[in-house]
Order: sequence, then structure tokens, then C-alpha cells
Amino acid sequence: MPDIARGSIGGGPGIRHMAREMLRRTRPVIRARPSAYPTLRSAADPAGTGHSGSFAPALSAPSPARGMIGAMFNLSDSLRSLLIVSWRRADYHAHGLVGSLRLGLTLCRPFLKRAECAVLRARLVRLEMLTRRLLVLMVLEQPLPERVVRSSHKVSAPTRKPARPARRALFTRPVFRLSDPCPRPGAARPQPPSRAAALRPRMLYLDQPLPPPEPGEYPPRPDDLIPAQALVRRAVALRDVYADPARHIARMTRRLADDLRAPEPAPILAEDLPPVVRSPRQDTHERAAILELHDIALKAVAHADTS
Repeated sequence: MPDIARGSIGGGPGIRHMAREMLRRTRPVIRARPSAYPTLRSAADPAGTGHSGSFAPALSAPSPARGMIGAMFNLSDSLRSLLIVSWRRADYHAHGLVGSLRLGLTLCRPFLKRAECAVLRARLVRLEMLTRRLLVLMVLEQPLPERVVRSSHKVSAPTRKPARPARRALFTRPVFRLSDPCPRPGAARPQPPSRAAALRPRMLYLDQPLPPPEPGEYPPRPDDLIPAQALVRRAVALRDVYADPARHIARMTRRLADDLRAPEPAPILAEDLPPVVRSPRQDTHERAAILELHDIALKAVAHADTS
């Protein structure tokens, strides 16, 4: 792969093969549901037909001028095709994931079976990792706004009567997390208490049967109901990214513009992908596409830090 410091990211035969293979698998998906992926607009394609140009999701491509920093790199045609196909597939899977939960107007599903939570968590991790890398690549191809330094001088405002605190909404809309979660060293799932740690005696009377076991003493089963509202809110937030891409790309633009000028920016993308993303059980072409986009996104962020 060409060096990213040269100002462009190219795509070799491997990327073109992955893009063709994923496009072949995505054709029935595209016909099933119109995608809300960002349209492509450029001087060669002002109508945004998607044949050439760069990503500009519902936003006009700003020209490098005052208050703007030039684009970090240019995507090749093969890599841009891979991004478009990956965006369409993730859009379809994100909407299908929320649709399978059968949420109502309140977007609430407090409990799910243990097996369903495991499948939902694995699919969310893969789609969230892919979505963040797609957003980063689409943002870094466009000029970034310069960070506005606010003055420390405070202007005295006239004293006003303190307003009444706003009433908190009963059902808040979840917001997609722009950065990968930091791994917590030594974090482990809580284990149920053992029978030896029970406070009550196991035998009360010799002539009576044993009391029923405590809830924590039952072995975990796949059909147990466990809390799942946190996973449901993550799924809704992921669906909102593809329903309104302009809003979330603007959020990522502000986040990158602030982090790239900060003295010690917090990492947005993790260097190591979770095992569920690199699992061989996943489709070969989808796994290769995620790994390729992950490597390119890391190089693009590293190049932006040094430019």
C-alpha cells in the first residue's frame, strides 16, 4: 500500500476484489431498502450520482480557505467503492437489528434472553467499530475547521433572576459514541456467589427437605431473562447514525478538529480490534474489509496528527 504521507491512499487488487465481492453480495440488500448513505458530489459529478468525487453527506464540500485546514488525504476509486459498499451494508444491518427488537414508541426493551443478548452484543461491536472508521475516513477527506480559541476574559452579564431548571425528558434519545471504548484491565464479569458463600445453612432440620436454592445459585441458562436496555439504546443510537449521517459526521468533524489540536488528545480509534471482530466465524470478505478499513483509518489519524 502506498505511503499515506504522500497525500493519497491507494487501493491494490486486493481492495478491488473485496469491493467487487461485497458489491455482489450487497445487490439484493440495496434493492430491498434504499440506503441513506452520503451522496457523492464533486466537480466531475455535481449531481451526486456516485461515479466520482468525494464524500459530502448532505453538506457542501468546503474549499480550503480561512478557518479551514486542507484535506488530509485523497481516497482512491477502489477504496471509495469499498467505503460506499461497507456503508450500505452497515446501514441495512443496523436498521434490521433495531427492527428485529420490535421496539415501540418508547424505544424500550428492558429484558432479553441471555443468548439473544450475546448475539446482539457481538453484532453491535462489529457494526460500531466499522461505523466509527467509516466516519473518520469520510471526515478526514474533507477540510477540517480550525479550533476556535476562546478568550479567558469574562464579560460581566447583568444579574437576572435564576430561571427554573428545565424538566428532564422522560425518554431521552441515545447518542452514538464517537470513540472506541477503552479496555479496562482486570475487568471481569461478576460471578454468581458459590454455595459455600451462602449465609444460611443448607440443612435446617433432619426431618425436612432442603430449602430451594438462592437465585444466584442456579447455573446460567440461555433462556434466562437479563437486563438489556443498555444494548437496546446502543442499537438505536447506531441506527440513528445511518438515518441522519450529516449530523453525526458534523459531530465527528468537531471531535477530530478539537482532538488534533489538543496537547494530549484522547484516542478515538483503538489500535487492536476486539476478538469478535477478528473472529473466523465472520464472513471472509466482511472481515477482510473491516481489517483493511481499520488499518487505513489508523494511518489517516496518525498522519493527521503529524500534519
